[in-house]
Amino acid sequence: MNVMVGVILAAVGLLHTLPVLGSLGVAYLHKLYGIDIDDPQIELLLRHRAVLFGVLGVTLMMLSIEAKYHTVGLLIGFVSTVSFVALSVVQQSVTSSISPQISRVITIDIICSVVLFTLLSWTLWVKFREIV
Repeated sequence: MNVMVGVILAAVGLLHTLPVLGSLGVAYLHKLYGIDIDDPQIELLLRHRAVLFGVLGVTLMMLSIEAKYHTVGLLIGFVSTVSFVALSVVQQSVTSSISPQISRVITIDIICSVVLFTLLSWTLWVKFREIV
């Protein structure tokens, strides 16, 4: 089971590194998210976000290597994916304007959230059973 958890963590980490291309500029951000960015400050924030996703993705891949770090990796990955899903639900209640690219990210994050939550719950259950 540890191998499966490690592989899934590595895959989620790889998914998190994909937005790092957005750090290269507006053209990449538009390709990733299907949005026009006219404000240089918004561009800066989104490019920095892309770098942070790269850091997060590499961190998740590193945590996937050692079974003793899997729980932390699962928790970090879950918080990342479920937070975007939650924020997108709030955003969609305010505006119905969501690009197809963002909708794709939402779908991927929903799937990742369910898988990560399931594995995190299982991992915590196993740890709890070891204590009891």
